[in-house]
Amino acid sequence: MLSPRTAKFFPALAAAAIALTPLLATAATPELQSKRIVLSDLNLSTPAGVDTLYARIHTAAESSCAPLRQATTGTRIALGYDECVRDAVSDTVRKLSIPGLSSLHAARGASDRHG
Repeated sequence: MLSPRTAKFFPALAAAAIALTPLLATAATPELQSKRIVLSDLNLSTPAGVDTLYARIHTAAESSCAPLRQATTGTRIALGYDECVRDAVSDTVRKLSIPGLSSLHAARGASDRHG
């Protein structure tokens, strides 16, 4: 139960917390930038070309999601960063709709989940 003194200030504290919630949410979600990936120099009919494109997509996703990477103890990386990279790679592969790239992503995604 709240003391009479605390009860008097509780509505003001609750109002302050509600007012700050959007500011905290904005600060916790940094602005992510799109990255341009060059593929005009690749022969996407070869496994090497598709593999190089996939590596470029992954590197661009890591760069774009870097603001979500938070300092953690040990070797752990924040889950938000991992999810951001995974989603960015998946979305890019889906949008490009290149059969060899989609197959490579499916194979890499399966090995990432199991290994």
